[in-house]
Amino acid sequence: MANLGVDFGSSFTTVSWINPLNGKPEAVKFNGDGSVKLPSAILSSNFGLVFGFQAQGYLEDVYKLPIENRLELLSCFIPSLKRILNAAMTETLGNKDYSHEELLTLFFKHMLEMASAHCGHNTHFDSVTFSHPVEFEESKIAIIRKAFYNCGLSIKEVKYEPLAAVEGYSLEHAIQENEGILVFDFGGGKLDISILEYSPSQSSSEQEPKSFIN
Repeated sequence: MANLGVDFGSSFTTVSWINPLNGKPEAVKFNGDGSVKLPSAILSSNFGLVFGFQAQGYLEDVYKLPIENRLELLSCFIPSLKRILNAAMTETLGNKDYSHEELLTLFFKHMLEMASAHCGHNTHFDSVTFSHPVEFEESKIAIIRKAFYNCGLSIKEVKYEPLAAVEGYSLEHAIQENEGILVFDFGGGKLDISILEYSPSQSSSEQEPKSFIN
């Protein structure tokens, strides 16, 4: 049994796990080329829905196509489900309507398959820790939770993105008591800036980052 750490991003998704060989966190590498960033993209093709690198690959030569084919392909492409995530909305891809929960479930299943290929198919992931922006609607967090449940994963922890970044930083760097830490999150669509202050008397779940730019 193992736990995955997931940063579901607007442009890319990154995944980590604790490598049992050394007990240290390790980024999952995708696509066989050492990349740790999985495109958060979804595309409807003649072969059904495709995700990540395959979805992105279809678009590499899109502007070489005739205009009518180009528009048809772009109408079946979702470059960032996170930006539009809404429980009440559906997307028509091909000849089928999908709820955002269904699309996210399928994307996470694809992500799990790739993570298993990296970590070894004898590794069984049964739980997940995921992060989200400081100011992120509860309804969107609920969709992410449901999508992971649909993949057979229980939710171990839900973390603020800047707090998760600081916890990762603290693995290799000492943080002094009451020391302030400024976190810059250069995302695919926006820049988030947060400040955190380390207090040993508080657990990580009690520390809420102050976000200045969203």
